[in-house]
Amino acid sequence: MKIKILKKILLCVGVLLLTSCKLILTVDSGGQIISDSGGYNCNGESCTSDIPYEGLNETFTAVPDEGCECTGWEGWGPCEKEVKASCTLDIDPVFAAMEEDVELIARFQPEASNAPLLPKTQWMLVALPDTQYYSQSYSWVFDAQTEWIAANVEALNIRFVVHEGDVTNTNTVKQWVNARASMDNLTDAGIPFAIAPGNHDYGSRGKTADRTSYLNEYFSPRDYTATDTLLLYESGHIDNSAHIFSVDETSFLVLALEFGPRDDVVRWADDVLSAHPNHTALLVTHAYMYHNNTRYSWGTYGSSQKWSPYSYGVGTSVEGINDGEDLWQQLVAKHPRMIMVMSGHVLGDGKGYLASKGNHGNVVHQLLANYQDGRVGGGGFLRLYEFQDDGKTIKVRTYSPYLDEWLDDPQNEFTLTIDSGGRDSGS
Repeated sequence: MKIKILKKILLCVGVLLLTSCKLILTVDSGGQIISDSGGYNCNGESCTSDIPYEGLNETFTAVPDEGCECTGWEGWGPCEKEVKASCTLDIDPVFAAMEEDVELIARFQPEASNAPLLPKTQWMLVALPDTQYYSQSYSWVFDAQTEWIAANVEALNIRFVVHEGDVTNTNTVKQWVNARASMDNLTDAGIPFAIAPGNHDYGSRGKTADRTSYLNEYFSPRDYTATDTLLLYESGHIDNSAHIFSVDETSFLVLALEFGPRDDVVRWADDVLSAHPNHTALLVTHAYMYHNNTRYSWGTYGSSQKWSPYSYGVGTSVEGINDGEDLWQQLVAKHPRMIMVMSGHVLGDGKGYLASKGNHGNVVHQLLANYQDGRVGGGGFLRLYEFQDDGKTIKVRTYSPYLDEWLDDPQNEFTLTIDSGGRDSGS
């Protein structure tokens, strides 16, 4: 397949202009860019050349590799700030005595599969593991995730989406803008979701020295209007939230708590659960499970568990901080209808699982999923929780809409049974 792109770029022309702007061609994995003149071919990640003073008139062809297809172009510069969706792009001539480069990015993805994605189930909850590298460098992968969710909300009966934290990598405006654009696919489709901010979403450069963040400048309670009932720890801030919705005759409560929740946040969450004793409860928080199938426990393991909430600047705050074991003792184990905890954050193999009995004998399934060390910042993998119509079984699967690829090993595909304890791998 060839996509013809006609470029008529007349840029940076001025009587007194002594320097030339750059034309930057960037190729997404899965293809290359060919120019008619042969002077602007690009088969690497990025190719840079000077734009002649007299302007540039060139035809570019985006050529996908076998098994891939073109999905569109994006561009930045004085002529066009952003272009999406279409593989055809016209740029009007611009005469600008300014030193601003033009970047054009050709996007490719694997060809769509004709195989059915999933069987119809009673309902589905989707988890977005750490998206930090997508927001920083691979925003189109983040787009692919949320676009797939929006496209399949009815067919798969997707009722809720949770973000496990580290929305961004270094808590910068640009990364929050990218994240906002990707999450808009859910907002525009009216899909309820909750964000549990991670350590990289806090502090200067995402170092978590304090809890300053751009989160509440780019997301607000207005984004949660699709939730039937919304409760917030702090008015106008979504760092800590509770979401209530119903599926058939069952009422669910999803708690989304900040990285290393503060003592008062844990007390608030405990009060929320106590006030809703008949709701089936799920918790999402960024740092809870470790990759060796244990909970984070500073008191037991100390610094041998890397990236513990206690090891960051916020860990010394007078407001307190709570890791996985703290949350288990002070919140999770106390409530008889708590069934699941979802978290991200941890590297290693990025997976973990633990089933523990709460104080009332109920089994709580505690799960870690983080794919950020994979291809293009994590490969675009989603955790799919398929709640079956028997009211006690949850099938867990892992799928990347970006790669159209399933992970079917026992750590990524298994079955949970509510109140029975344990999981059945691969079934």
